[in-house]
Amino acid sequence: MDILVNLHLAMEIIQWNWVFYAVIWGSIAATSICVMILNAIPMFVGYWYVLFSSTGERSFWVCLLGIIIAALLPRLDGIQIAREAEKFGHLWDIAVEVEMNPIMKPPTWR
Repeated sequence: MDILVNLHLAMEIIQWNWVFYAVIWGSIAATSICVMILNAIPMFVGYWYVLFSSTGERSFWVCLLGIIIAALLPRLDGIQIAREAEKFGHLWDIAVEVEMNPIMKPPTWR
């Protein structure tokens, strides 16, 4: 999931320049090329031609998109909150209170 890792990295970058674009897209391209080369070698039993046959299926792309969206949604919310807090200067005003319920009786082990 090189795509997912690089998208997580891209979400952390605030000021983009050509180096970031080159590194992120270059990493995705290099990984994809390596996977295609390794997938084309019949010596790797069980993996030969799997990529080429699965990328032709619609379900592969739907699952890939769904996995990426599901993995990025929680991160989008946290990053957005942190950036707004930093922008408006309320970074330390954000407090989360967690109510702790005391345990009345400790568990007895037998």
